[in-house]
Amino acid sequence: MSIKIKKAMFKVAYPIMRIIWKIFKPNTIGVRVAIFNSDGEILLVKHTYRGGYFFPGGGLHKGETFREGMVREVKEETNLVLNENALHMIGTYQYFEEGKNDIVVFAMVNYNGNKDDLHIDPVEISNADWFKLDKLPEDLSSGIERRLKDIKDGKSDIYSLW
Repeated sequence: MSIKIKKAMFKVAYPIMRIIWKIFKPNTIGVRVAIFNSDGEILLVKHTYRGGYFFPGGGLHKGETFREGMVREVKEETNLVLNENALHMIGTYQYFEEGKNDIVVFAMVNYNGNKDDLHIDPVEISNADWFKLDKLPEDLSSGIERRLKDIKDGKSDIYSLW
């Protein structure tokens, strides 16, 4: 199946899933990772099926630890290989905006590999880039902005709304 067809499927499936979530209100568990490079830049991704920039991450697979899910999701979306032992847990959050009770486990990591190792999955990710913290893209969600503030303020062990 071509990338173009797969992208179209994501764009069609996502709004349908949001309707299903609003009706059935499932409990889901996801992970997100703030990845910093040696230049102090942060990696953000933009999905093909929704607007705005996000931290890499996604849904946890059955039987997968939070750290394993973070490493897998980052690899799938960006091709970057993280050391799961280097992940620093920031907090656990709840997110209700899509109609589901989404538990999000959030961590940060310093990536010491080559920035050129970044290669997106073009089906799910339309863009990924390293951003200076004082030159972030304008289309960040309020949740991403709050998490960046938490990191800047040195907060961790947070249990809050995303």
